[in-house]
Amino acid sequence: MTQGSPKHSTESPALIERRIRKIANARSITLALATTFVGVTSAVIQRSQDKRHEEERAQEIQDLQRLIETLGEIRAAIDGLERRLS
Repeated sequence: MTQGSPKHSTESPALIERRIRKIANARSITLALATTFVGVTSAVIQRSQDKRHEEERAQEIQDLQRLIETLGEIRAAIDGLERRLS
């Protein structure tokens, strides 16, 4: 063996450990970015669904108000007919 071999073998575990740490850190960062992306995407989808639900709810309320107004007009017409017939 050459003189450089023992020196190389003692540095090798440290080098491997550094590489393992780099890979672990890169995976952690990738996982964090993926989690953030999923969270943001979920929030955007949820907001769009909430907005659509609000629009549907507003339309339902408007339809209900029209129905109540129509029933009130019918009631007034019936009262008018009853007055004429009595």
